[in-house]
Amino acid sequence: MFDLDDESLDALPYGVVCLSASGRVLRMNRTASEKSGIQRWRAVGRDYYREIAPVLAKRSAEVVTVTSEPQRELRASARGLRR
Repeated sequence: MFDLDDESLDALPYGVVCLSASGRVLRMNRTASEKSGIQRWRAVGRDYYREIAPVLAKRSAEVVTVTSEPQRELRASARGLRR
C-alpha cells in the first residue's frame, strides 16, 4: 500500500490507513476519512491507536491498517483491535 500514489489509494473501495512503526498516521485514503469523519490532514501525524481507532470503533467502521513494517498488518473494528 505504501507504493500506491494518492489517487490509487483513494480509488480503493475500502478504507486504508498507513501507519509508521510507532503507530502514527502517515496516510489515509478518502474512504477511511469518510468512515471516521476525520479529515485526512487532521489525521496525519496522530497516534492511530489513541486518536483514530476509538473514533472508528464508535462508528462501527472497519478499515485496513498497514504499518511501515509489512509483516504487521492490522485491522481495526468496532470489536476492538486485533492483530
